[in-house]
Amino acid sequence: MPPFSLKTKIKQKRTEKEIKHTLSLLKATLESTADGILVIDRERRIISYNKKFADMWHIPGTLLATTDDDHLQSVVLHQMKSPADFIARINEIHSYPACESYDVLEFADGRFFERVSKPQTIEDKIVGRVWSFRDITEQRKLECQLRHSQKMEAIGTLTGGIAHDFNNILTAIIGYGNLIQMQMDKSDPLLHYLVQLLAATDKATCLTKGLLTYSRKQPLNPCHADLNDIVKRVTKLLSRLISENIDFSSILTERKLCVTADSGQIEQVIMNLVTNARDAMPEGGTIIINTDVAELDDTFIRNQDYGHAGMYALISVSDSGVGMDKVMMERIFEPFFTTKEVGRGTGLGLSIVYGIIKKHNGFIQVDSEPDNGSVFKVYLPLTSNNATEMHVKPQNVQIGGTETILLIEDNLEVRQLLKALLEQYGYKVIEAADGEDAIERFIEHQDDIQLLVLDVIIPKKNGREVYNELKQIRHDIRALFTSGYSTDIISKNGIMEEGLDFISKPLAPSALLAKIREMLEQPRP
Repeated sequence: MPPFSLKTKIKQKRTEKEIKHTLSLLKATLESTADGILVIDRERRIISYNKKFADMWHIPGTLLATTDDDHLQSVVLHQMKSPADFIARINEIHSYPACESYDVLEFADGRFFERVSKPQTIEDKIVGRVWSFRDITEQRKLECQLRHSQKMEAIGTLTGGIAHDFNNILTAIIGYGNLIQMQMDKSDPLLHYLVQLLAATDKATCLTKGLLTYSRKQPLNPCHADLNDIVKRVTKLLSRLISENIDFSSILTERKLCVTADSGQIEQVIMNLVTNARDAMPEGGTIIINTDVAELDDTFIRNQDYGHAGMYALISVSDSGVGMDKVMMERIFEPFFTTKEVGRGTGLGLSIVYGIIKKHNGFIQVDSEPDNGSVFKVYLPLTSNNATEMHVKPQNVQIGGTETILLIEDNLEVRQLLKALLEQYGYKVIEAADGEDAIERFIEHQDDIQLLVLDVIIPKKNGREVYNELKQIRHDIRALFTSGYSTDIISKNGIMEEGLDFISKPLAPSALLAKIREMLEQPRP
């Protein structure tokens, strides 16, 4: 054998070995990537693909072995949300062999794939196209949840600010209305109109409380309770409100569901969900309240973007009503969004539910389809404490007096109202419009003043700063704080945390007078 033939064979074997190594490296690279890869030639025949591609598209290997990309497209079309757009985009890309492309595919089952394609070239000649697919479903869900959370937070901030302004206005309306009512004879023909006016202000007060609840800034009164007991109380009331053409029932777990919650607000959640279900069934149907225990894992918590994994009490309210589509479900927790006809709802019911549950460190989910009813699921953290609720019996107290009160309020209308109210019930009132004015007035009359009634947020010095300075002058002075601001702003001023006496606006005259009398009757420290 000639020497050169031996050298040639050795070189060929070395080349074959290098080719095998390169192909092995390429295959290992393709199979190790998190993306699905598909390579086709100019005639749209399948040249290569990795296992990830087949798994992502749920395509059996026997189908890929046919190497026909057109046939492959026809098989996967049923997976797409818009099959026509899917085919049109592929044909458009193939009509420009040198182009690079990027788009996002949306599937009928809710998945999203990021799709990238580039031409395959050999020595500057285009011989095919490489398609890359990445599953971004989870990313899209997280982005959607983040946008929703930011939107809800922004709306919550706005509604909290609006509620503060409403509370000051309502304080003046309610207060002057009550003063007029106190001086009117019961036989006065105008009394009926005044009663209607005060009833309307009560509704407005509920509206501002609803706005604060939605923004998660309404104060909570948490206590240990058995969720089943709360449900039982509410169902007794609701059974009288549900029409006879609706089959209303409850199925409660035998396990004790100990939670730390504001019972009144949880009752409101259940009532809102049930009345919402009732309104979804004008022709009648079925409403069922269930309670159970649920374990929420880390995956669930990551999808919610807050909270902790663990054991939760579950309340579900299901109905056989008209149901909702995906577009509606994305908006149902927004304030003032309603599908009811004009005059049949404020659009605050479900947004209040959302605010209450989130403030309790819980979660709410909804499953629904058009014409297939809806199921709302509420999760509240379980506690190991025994269920005990504190009920305080109201006491009859005197509401008038002769003591001197320093009234510190920057809103002129509210200050004038409170001065008139307190003076009508025998109190002597010294006014101050801001923090510095309050300190000057107190120094002038420190021996006479027995109580401070002061707004938390006032100009020059806030209410807490004023109180601290006056305590340095006279350590036994008492203070009743008031505010129409939300709980988070009040808390920043150190009122809620330290157990100081506080009453929120809008101020009901009877409640304010009773609280003042209660404080003045207490022994001095």
